[in-house]
Amino acid sequence: MKQVHSGAPSYAICVLGALFNFGLLPLNLGFTSWESIASHDEAFSWVGQVSILLWGGAYFAARNLKSGDAASDLFLLFAFEKLLYVVNFVSWHSTHNVRALWSKAFDTAQVDLHMSALFYTVYGVGDLIFCLLFASLWLVSRRNTRKAE
Repeated sequence: MKQVHSGAPSYAICVLGALFNFGLLPLNLGFTSWESIASHDEAFSWVGQVSILLWGGAYFAARNLKSGDAASDLFLLFAFEKLLYVVNFVSWHSTHNVRALWSKAFDTAQVDLHMSALFYTVYGVGDLIFCLLFASLWLVSRRNTRKAE
């Protein structure tokens, strides 16, 4: 992989994408409360939550990819992975009421329930943003590759 300076858009997007995924750790209280998130959607089982962290690691590992690198097709893979979670988010919200999660959280004052409600409120929005950012990195990379040919 070619090295780029830390000011490159791909560097910032990959690092921020990794941080977004690693943000799961405070929400599941360092895996001490992973069941609270998993209980509402099977996509977020223990294995699913570990996978989110692994994807975050992949984003971080790709931070030095440069537009035009053959490996920059990874950005398209990242976009599709994020799209999967966006579709899951929309599907979940069409059949569940996140307000009920918040209500239960405030009624019981349990930290894990607050974190779970926060997770189900925001994860899809963040995934949509990163889906679009990764897709734009891939499109720019494809355009730059064609110009170089």
